[in-house]
Amino acid sequence: MANPINMIPNPQWNATDYEAIWKGLEAQVNPFSQILCLEGDFFRQLDDAAKLFIARKLMEHVQESVLYVNDGNGPDRVYLGAPRHFVVGGGMILQISGYAPYWIRRSVSKVVTATVLAPPSPKDIKIPRPPNAYILYRKERHHHVKDANPGITNNEISQILGKAWNMESNDVRQKYKDMSQQVKQ
Repeated sequence: MANPINMIPNPQWNATDYEAIWKGLEAQVNPFSQILCLEGDFFRQLDDAAKLFIARKLMEHVQESVLYVNDGNGPDRVYLGAPRHFVVGGGMILQISGYAPYWIRRSVSKVVTATVLAPPSPKDIKIPRPPNAYILYRKERHHHVKDANPGITNNEISQILGKAWNMESNDVRQKYKDMSQQVKQ
């Protein structure tokens, strides 16, 4: 099938028939629809003049050239619309010389759509605070207290180790202060 603009009318029907056909299709025409869908059997019953009439009516709506394409994705349908609408989202129009054009859509898994996103705002880099002497002391002794007291809570362990830390000698405290200074460096 050639481009509908170049079809030579050979009317089997009259103007009233064409208007009736258009009335049936007109429900598809609205500001959100740029493509008409015709069942394959219905399309094959139309003569060239009827196809040209429908194409011209749709061109009045979309304000650009249109063409008929067979649905190459499955159902027996023929679409009428501007070529640019058939190539959106991975669609392609294929036409072998002497045959009507076919519209196919690539597999969804093969179509990649780029989405522009604003880069994420850089988060403040949190520099971990170096452990102080008590934290090192607690870390070293935590498991001993937990093993000796099964079922004890973390809060209770902290209380026990806090009291033990307060009762430690200056030498032990100095040992952990030195360790914390080494970690800071």
